[in-house]
Amino acid sequence: MYLIINFIVLLPFYFAEYAASAVFPVYITEILGFDRAYAGYFVSVISMSSLIAKFFSGAIADRFNKIPLYTLALFSTGIAMYLCGMTGVLAALLVIRFIQGFSSGTIRTLYKSVTADIVPKNRLATAIGFG
Repeated sequence: MYLIINFIVLLPFYFAEYAASAVFPVYITEILGFDRAYAGYFVSVISMSSLIAKFFSGAIADRFNKIPLYTLALFSTGIAMYLCGMTGVLAALLVIRFIQGFSSGTIRTLYKSVTADIVPKNRLATAIGFG
């Protein structure tokens, strides 16, 4: 049961995250009309903030409960993805992409830890393998 829940939660996240990352440079240049260099900045911002989150999210999760932090990261990623399509202001897009990268980095760090906490030991290798 937990394996199915983890799969149902993570599959749309990964699909949306990678699809948004693939088309975001086109959205920046073609739809919003920004220069191509800005498309590179947006890709860099999400990558760097994700990297930063991976260093801190594990320590934060050890101090606090992992599951609420994981849930907050899932929701904030979804909200950030939605807001990216709703704004056309350069500074706002940079901040939103930073939040999106930070929260998606947190998700990538915590999902195996959360899975290890909720899945029975005899199903753990299978559950982590799906992630």
